[in-house]
Amino acid sequence: MCIDYRQLNQKLVKDKFPLPLIEDVLDTLQEAKVYSTLDLRNGFFHVDVDEDWRKYTSFIAPDGQFEFNKVPFGLSTSPGVFQRYVSSIFRDLTGKGEL
Repeated sequence: MCIDYRQLNQKLVKDKFPLPLIEDVLDTLQEAKVYSTLDLRNGFFHVDVDEDWRKYTSFIAPDGQFEFNKVPFGLSTSPGVFQRYVSSIFRDLTGKGEL
């Protein structure tokens, strides 16, 4: 299912949370001794949408009207919201050469 959020995106206040640049990430990892990977596929679906804002994500399907409980793909604010979520989880490791 693909939902067209273009009209909603025009009205949203842009999330200015900085996304990391790949060059900066690679520079940080250059001196690392241990590496690990995380699969962040469908990562947006692990971040809750505030209950008051869920109505704005609603859509109609053959079985009825639905709204997202988790951050959907397609919203212009989703990448910043997700990055803020990930950064908060790893807050204690960043900047110490551990992440």
